[in-house]
Amino acid sequence: ELRRVSAELSASNQKLREAGMMDMLTGCPNRRYAMDRIHQEWAMAARTERPLACMVVDVDNLKQINDHHGHEAGDRALKLVASAFKGEMRAQEVLARSGGDEFIVICPDTSLGAALACAERMRAAAAAQPIVGGARPVHTSVSIGVAVRDASTPDPEALIRMADQSAYLAKRDRNAVATMQAERPARHPA
Repeated sequence: ELRRVSAELSASNQKLREAGMMDMLTGCPNRRYAMDRIHQEWAMAARTERPLACMVVDVDNLKQINDHHGHEAGDRALKLVASAFKGEMRAQEVLARSGGDEFIVICPDTSLGAALACAERMRAAAAAQPIVGGARPVHTSVSIGVAVRDASTPDPEALIRMADQSAYLAKRDRNAVATMQAERPARHPA
């Protein structure tokens, strides 16, 4: 009896750990998982001297979607964006919802150019998804900031900050991909 109870308790604890690392709305890992994973990928990239890219993604105008079409439409937008992204990512890349209207994408073994190309595919896929149908369908868009680990990047948090700064640059145009790491800052509006 004690073994059975112990096994059930162990299984329940495992389910709780997994639930604590997931965003229930999108089915993506959450920020806690992303932070653990980026530290693991950082250590691997440093050890093997391979590139590591990171993206910070903002869903454009989510508040307006919620205000004008209801929170169900906003939730649908987040789910559709996550689904569209997953269709454009490689198996080793990680998509995590970091909160509200923001996602983090971790791209191991990915150069800046490859990450920008992936981000552009993700941006286009998100923009193609209607979140409200009917005679006048409503589409959402995303602004994506991209950064890659280089010699001047001291730690994973700095990599995320660079991607976040790049996302601010992308948000100037909305529905855009940007990076701060080119010889001069580059913006790629749709």
